[in-house]
Amino acid sequence: MPQESTASLLSRIRNGHDDCRAPLGERYRQRYAHWLTVRHPAGSSTNTDVFEQAIDRSLDYMVQFKPVREASFLLYLRQQILDRIGTIDQQQSATTRQAEESSISVDDQQVFEAALSQLQDIPREAVICRIELGMTDSEIAAALDCPTANAARNLVIRSIMALSGKIHEAITS
Repeated sequence: MPQESTASLLSRIRNGHDDCRAPLGERYRQRYAHWLTVRHPAGSSTNTDVFEQAIDRSLDYMVQFKPVREASFLLYLRQQILDRIGTIDQQQSATTRQAEESSISVDDQQVFEAALSQLQDIPREAVICRIELGMTDSEIAAALDCPTANAARNLVIRSIMALSGKIHEAITS
């Protein structure tokens, strides 16, 4: 039996079907787990809590936020996770924070985020789907409503090139 689409699950959640929350969370938990260990190397239990809180908050706002594409929802969820990480980081001591920064420096994260924010929606979604969530060309095509996996692959290549240019501008200026 084919998996119910993200759009369908989100629509059902908006219509009060809370039983769709768990399957949607399960669908993205693994994708975000790897990204969270790189982005916030605080330990798997903390990252599991971060994801759970972010997915709950995201789904609570589905009445007001109606994503255009699956990738729009993924970006919204990603922002909720980043907001939660920011809150946790503010609560941690400087000593603990120094150990966590060894994976990716705060400066590198800020340059990446600034460059990413300069991309338009679809290229930004393509980069996040590929780099941060490790989605395949076919999965990206579905998430971004691309006609084929090859079209999605080309979109990802162009988007990463654009991101690379923005990062280069930021570090050389």
